[in-house]
Amino acid sequence: MNDLFRWLQLAGLAVATSLASSATLAADIDWSFADHPHPGMFEFTSGELAKIETVEPEKDLSDDERYCSQIVPVHYQIYNERYPDYSSSGEEQARWQAWKNHTVRDKKDPASYCVVFNAAAKLQDLGIWPLDQKLIFCGRYLRSPENPHESALIDAIDEVVTYAKLGDSLATTILFWGHKSTGAIQLNPDVEYYVRKSMRESRLANLLTDTSHIDPKLSDEKRDFLDQAVERDDFASVLENTPPCAQ
Repeated sequence: MNDLFRWLQLAGLAVATSLASSATLAADIDWSFADHPHPGMFEFTSGELAKIETVEPEKDLSDDERYCSQIVPVHYQIYNERYPDYSSSGEEQARWQAWKNHTVRDKKDPASYCVVFNAAAKLQDLGIWPLDQKLIFCGRYLRSPENPHESALIDAIDEVVTYAKLGDSLATTILFWGHKSTGAIQLNPDVEYYVRKSMRESRLANLLTDTSHIDPKLSDEKRDFLDQAVERDDFASVLENTPPCAQ
C-alpha cells in the first residue's frame, strides 16, 4: 500500500477549485452547506482544536494513512457538534458522504486531503490492482457487479470518481495510477486524456501530461471538447460522453 501513497506524495499535485455547487452535494439530504460551512483552518474554537490535537501524537509524517484514518472522523464529529440539526437532515450514510463531498469541494477543512487519501486506501485494500481483474472501470463499468467484493469495489471507485468530478487533483491522480497499474481501472482514451491533462499542476507534469500515445485515437473535435472540459474542471461531462468499455 505504501507504494501508492509514496507515488501520490511524489506527484505533489496542487488542489484544483471545483465548480460543483453545494446544492448538488446535498441532493440526498435536506441541508445547505453554504449556510452551514465546515470551519476553516483558523476558524476552530479552542475546544475543537483540543479535539484535533488529541490526534496529533499519533501522526507519523511517513505514514499519512494512519493519521488520515483517525483525523477525518474527528472533523466530522466537530461538524455535527457545531450543527446538531445535521443529524436529522437525512440518512446516516448520505450525511457522511455529503459532508465528505463538502470538505473536498470547499477545501477550507484541513482534513479534506485525508478524505481523498482514505478513499485511495480503501481502493488499495480492496485489491484494485490485480492483472486478472474482471471488473473494469473505463469511465463507465464494463458490467454490473457479480459478488459483494465487486460491489464494494464499485462503491470505492465511485467515491474517488466523485471527488475527481469535484475537481480534486489527488483523486484524479488516483485514477491515473490505477490505470497505469492495469487493474480494475482501465480508462478509455478520452478519459485518460482528460486525466493526464488535469495533472498539469503536478511536479511531474512533463511526464504525466504527455498524450502523444493517445492523440491518434481521438479526433480533433474530441480533443477540443476534452481541452475545454479540462479548463472547466468538468470531468462529469467527459464521463457522460465516453463510449462503452472495450470488450
